Amino acid sequence: MYPDNDVKIVPLLCGGFERFIAQGITPIQDARVRDFINGVKKTIATSSRQVCLMASVDLSHIGPQFGAERHVSPGDLTDIRTADLETLKSIEALDMEGFWQSIAKDGNQRNICGLSAIYTLLGIVTAREGRLLKYSQWRDEQGWGCVTFASMVFSE
Repeated sequence: MYPDNDVKIVPLLCGGFERFIAQGITPIQDARVRDFINGVKKTIATSSRQVCLMASVDLSHIGPQFGAERHVSPGDLTDIRTADLETLKSIEALDMEGFWQSIAKDGNQRNICGLSAIYTLLGIVTAREGRLLKYSQWRDEQGWGCVTFASMVFSE
């Protein structure tokens, strides 16, 4: 893809953060998470290379397909959108704590699968601001599931 450049891709796989919700703490309070975030930040800061951070994740996963008891109605989509957009505003503001609280307050009822990746990205990124480019929802016609997703960009 970039034959004239020395491009390196370093994938970071993040485990689940649900245990922190259950414990009532934020992930940054865990030494392993804090040390990992600080280690990546230090590595980037001391590198002479340009670095592009990317989190490729979905947002909400609602409905019986994802363990919920009831189907997703077309009317539910508005409530899901409202909650997702609140969460996305905290990401735009680079507010790691606000992002965490927007999900932890209801025990991650929306099943945000990208919780750990987004939280980690917010801890590492040095951008000045984020901007939501697009938000969308997919709903199974029978209401078995709904998945939401968005694209954002961050700038210095």
